[in-house]
Amino acid sequence: MQEIRAQADPPDILISLEYENIRLKDLLEHLEKEYNLTFSYSESRINASQKRKYRLNEVSTDSLMHYLALTLNVNINKIEDVYVITPANDNKSGAKIINGFVTDTESGEFLPGASVVLPATGRGVVTNDYGYFSLTVPEDVDTVAISFMGYQPRLLPLAYFKGGLTLIKMNPEVKYLGELVINSTKGVDYLEIADWQNQNMPINLVREMPALFGVQDVVKSLQSVPGVRFFNDGSVFYHVRGGERDQNLILIDDAPIYNPSHAFGIFSTILPEAARDIQMYRTYIPAHLGGRISSVLDVITNEGNMNEMHLKGNVGVVASNVSVEGPIQKGKSSFFLSGRRSHFNGYLQGIQEDISDFYFYDVNAKINFRLGKKDRIYLSAYKGNDFFNESDSTGIEWGNIAGTVRWNHVFNPKLFANTTLYSSNYDYNLYNDLQTDSRWNSHIANVSVRSDLTWFLNPNNTVTMGFEVRGHNFNPGNVEGVRDTTEIFPFVSPRFAREISFFIDNDQKIGDDWLLSYGLRFTNWANLGESFEYTFDENREVVDTTFYAPGEVYNNYSGWEPRISISRTLTKDSRLQLAYMHTRQYTHLISNTISPFTNLEVWLPSGPNLKPQSAHHITLGYHHFNRDKDFVFSAETYFKKFDNQIGYEAHADLLLNPELEGELLFGEGHSYGVELSLKKQYGRLHGSVFYVYSRAFKQINGINNGEKYPTAYDRPHDLSLVASYHVNERVQIGANFSWMSGAAISTPSGFFEFNGYTLPYYESIHNDRLPEYHRLDLNASFRLNKTDRGFRHWLEIGVFNLYGRQNPIYINFNKQQTESGGFEVPSNLIESPTYIATKAFLYRIVPSVNYRFEL
Repeated sequence: MQEIRAQADPPDILISLEYENIRLKDLLEHLEKEYNLTFSYSESRINASQKRKYRLNEVSTDSLMHYLALTLNVNINKIEDVYVITPANDNKSGAKIINGFVTDTESGEFLPGASVVLPATGRGVVTNDYGYFSLTVPEDVDTVAISFMGYQPRLLPLAYFKGGLTLIKMNPEVKYLGELVINSTKGVDYLEIADWQNQNMPINLVREMPALFGVQDVVKSLQSVPGVRFFNDGSVFYHVRGGERDQNLILIDDAPIYNPSHAFGIFSTILPEAARDIQMYRTYIPAHLGGRISSVLDVITNEGNMNEMHLKGNVGVVASNVSVEGPIQKGKSSFFLSGRRSHFNGYLQGIQEDISDFYFYDVNAKINFRLGKKDRIYLSAYKGNDFFNESDSTGIEWGNIAGTVRWNHVFNPKLFANTTLYSSNYDYNLYNDLQTDSRWNSHIANVSVRSDLTWFLNPNNTVTMGFEVRGHNFNPGNVEGVRDTTEIFPFVSPRFAREISFFIDNDQKIGDDWLLSYGLRFTNWANLGESFEYTFDENREVVDTTFYAPGEVYNNYSGWEPRISISRTLTKDSRLQLAYMHTRQYTHLISNTISPFTNLEVWLPSGPNLKPQSAHHITLGYHHFNRDKDFVFSAETYFKKFDNQIGYEAHADLLLNPELEGELLFGEGHSYGVELSLKKQYGRLHGSVFYVYSRAFKQINGINNGEKYPTAYDRPHDLSLVASYHVNERVQIGANFSWMSGAAISTPSGFFEFNGYTLPYYESIHNDRLPEYHRLDLNASFRLNKTDRGFRHWLEIGVFNLYGRQNPIYINFNKQQTESGGFEVPSNLIESPTYIATKAFLYRIVPSVNYRFEL
C-alpha cells in the first residue's frame, strides 16, 4: 500500500516524461519527488510492477492523469490533494460493509468521535464512545478517509478492509513541519460529519486555557461554550440557557456526579489528565441520556496505554497530581490511575490560625480487557473528597464516589451492544463538634443498569435503542452516629424511588442535503416505602401523615420525552438547523442560597408533594465552515419554557425539617437568547470568541407578588474570548477574557424590628444588579527540553485577573461608615437608617507557577 498523507498544494506545472521501459511504481515515485504530486494506490490491485514506455512533453497535470487512466485502464480520482488510483473494473460485486475500531497507534486506546468518510459520496459516520464504526460502502466507491483531531488523517483503499473487524491505527499529528501546520480535517467533508448538536471539548484546548492558581479545570473550561454561565468567581456551579444548576447532569463514565466542587467551589472534581473525551449537550440531548432538563456533560476517562508505561505529573501552588498508565497484558489489557491532593493548609493557617485542616483529593482508576475481537470489559472508579475543620470545634466534609462496569460486544458488523452497571454516591457531613459521636448528614445514592443496542442500518441510518433501570436512595438531612455503636433514629424520613426508562434514537440522512436526528424516551418513576409522607392544605400546613411499608409503591409519575433535530445543507460550507426537545427531571436540589461557598444542600425525589420538573426547548441555528481557514461560525437562537420550578418561603427552614416540602413554592420560568460564536481549532493560533444576549425569568406563586422576576443568574450580555498561540514547538501562550452583565440581586427598601432582630424589607426581588463582571487571564508554557521524546517537562506560569478587577460576589447593606473611614455594623439600623453598600470579592491579581512532566 502506497500512501502519502500530508503535502502542500502543488503549483500549476507542466510535466515532461521520457522513459523507454519503467515500472509504474517507479514512475509514480518520480512524479511525487520531482513534481510534488501525491498518490494513493494498492500495488497489487493496479499491477504497479508493469513496465511501459512514456513520452510526454510539457503536459498539464490533468492531461497526464487522463493519459495514465486510458493507458493503464485505471480510475484516477483527485480527493483533496491526493490522486487515488484504482482498477477501472474495481468493486463491481455490490455493496460492502466495513466495520472496526479506530485506535491510537502509540497507546492503543480507542478514539471516540473519529470521522470515517467515503470521499466519493460525502457520506460517512462517526465512531461511537468506544471507537467503533460500521459503514455500508456502495459498489462504485473504492476509498475511505479517516480523521480525528490531533491525528494524521488516513486515506485507505477499500481493499484495506478484508472482512471482519478492522483495526485502524492513527498516528498523532506532527504539529510543525517547517512553517506548515498540518490540518487534520483534510480529506473530510466537515459539514457531513460535524455534530452541531453537542459541543466537543478537546483535551489539549482545555489544558491550554489559563486557570486559577494554574489548576486546569474541565468544568470551568465550559466558559468557552456559548450559553453556559458560571454564577461568579469561586463557583464551579453553572447554568445552561437559563436553567438551574441542578438541571445539568455531569457523568464520569456514565455515573452521575452530584457535586462537582472542591474547596467550596473554587475548583472542580474533573481532572483534564484523567479525561479522554468530553461532550457537552445543550441544544439536543440524545434520548439515551436522561434525568436532567437543561444539559449533559459526558466525560469518558482514559483507558490506559496498552503498549508501554507512562508517568505524568504536575506540581502546582495549591495542588499537585500524578498519573500512571500502562499495559497489564500488552495489547490486550491496560490500566490508568490518577490522583490529586491539595497542599494549601500551611498557607491558610498562616492567614487564619483557627483553621486546623483544609484539604481535598481526587482518585481516578480504570482497567480494561479485550476479550477477543468482539468483546471488551471496562471497570472504572472515581472518589473525591473535601474536609474542613476549625479548631477541632466544627467541621464540614463532602464527597462523591462513583463506579462503573461496562461490557461492549459486537454481534455482527451492523450490531453493537453496550451494557453498563454503575453506582454513584454523594454525602455531605456537618460536624458541630468533632469530639462528639454524631453529625448532620445529607445523602443521595443510586445503583443503575443500562443496556443499549446500536444498529448501523445503512449509511443513512444509525439506530440506538435500549432501557435503563435506576434505584435511588435519598437522605434529606438527619443527625446520625459517626460510629457503629451510636444509634440515632432519623428525624427526617428517608426516601426511596425506582426509575425505569426506555429510549430510541435515530440519526438519518435524507438525500444529499437533509440530516435528521430524532428520539423518544419514556420514563416511569415510582416512590417506594419505607417512608412517612405528609399531606398539606392550601396554606402548606400538615393535615395528615401516612406511613408506607418497605417496598410499597405509593406514588407514580410517567412521561414521554420526544426530541427532534432537522438540519439542511445550504451550500457546501453552510447548514441550517432546527431542534426541539422535551425533557423531564425527577430529582431536585433544595438549596435557598446562591453563595458560592455553601455546599449545604438537600436532594429530594419527586413525590406526592413535589412534581417532576420539565422543559420545552427549541433552537434555530446557522453554521458556516470556512474550509481554507478552518473557521467555524455559528449563530443560534433559543427559547425554553420550564414547568414545576421551585422557589422558597421567606426564611425557609431546610435543616432537620421533616415537613420540608411545606417550605417550597412552585411556578414556571422561561428563557431566551441569541448566541454568536467564531471558532478556530487548528493551526498555531486557535481559539474561540462568542457573544450572547439572553434573559431568564421565573414566576413563582408567593414570590414577588406572583409577578415574573429575573433569576439570580440572569446576565443579559456575555462576551468571551479564548485564544492559544504556539510560538514554536516548545512555547505556547494563552489568554482568556470574559465580560458580562452583573448578576441580579435584591436590595432592601428599608428595615424593620421583629422579635429583637433588625430585618431588611424588600419591595421586589432581584430589583438591582451587581457591577458588570470582566477579567483577563494569561498563561505561558515552556517545554524545558529541546526534543519531544523521552522525559519531557514544562514550566507553566500564569496570571489570573491580570489587571486586578474587583468583581463582587455579593453586596452587604448593613454597615455604616465611621469617622475614621472604616465600616461598622450598627446595633439598630432603624435608628441609624443611613447605610453604606459594601461589596465582597475574592481575587485581585493571582499569579501561578506549575511544573509539569511526562515520562
